[in-house]
Amino acid sequence: SDRAGKDARPGRPARPPAPPPAFTAAPVAEPEIPLGFRAKQQKRKDTKAEARLEKAEKQRLAAAKSVKKQKRK
Repeated sequence: SDRAGKDARPGRPARPPAPPPAFTAAPVAEPEIPLGFRAKQQKRKDTKAEARLEKAEKQRLAAAKSVKKQKRK
């Protein structure tokens, strides 16, 4: 039984393989030293604080933008 003939659709060339991604992944850094529980907690706190700061900054910018829009009206 010739399966290849059934699967291939007539009149349509096979799709060329996808091109490799434009960017290559950053070179792998040396494996991270496993953190202790406290260090992990601290890291989590730091990332949360960072996210909060970014959010506040975004909100501030958005507020400034909306004030400008209000003045325009």
